[in-house]
Amino acid sequence: MCKRCNLPQKGYADIAVYEDWDYFEVGSAGFINFLDDMGPMEDMEYEIIRDDAFGDYAPGNCKWRKTAKRMMGRRWHKTKRAELLKKARANGLNRHTFYGRMERGWNEEDAVSLPVSSLPYKSRII
Repeated sequence: MCKRCNLPQKGYADIAVYEDWDYFEVGSAGFINFLDDMGPMEDMEYEIIRDDAFGDYAPGNCKWRKTAKRMMGRRWHKTKRAELLKKARANGLNRHTFYGRMERGWNEEDAVSLPVSSLPYKSRII
């Protein structure tokens, strides 16, 4: 967060970090101040979001949210393929496996439901 805002790239030039959180200004105490204000994230699936997308990273404007939940608001996630991806994830497949199967011409039901092979790719019988 601090690096994104203090070393501008990709349009973060106008976004600032709350002074007490800024690692470049207060050093490692900034992280401790951040944890005091925000609390630790529950697990690795969480990320920081800003309520006001044009506002700064500050205590009243930031919160933790699950990454997958954030993605669900986008238009793409209402398509048929997105629904199949949800089923694949529920069955323990990652998106790369699912999309690879679809590109290789698997039918939808098999692409979503069949488990990943434990054999190395070159030793599989096709």
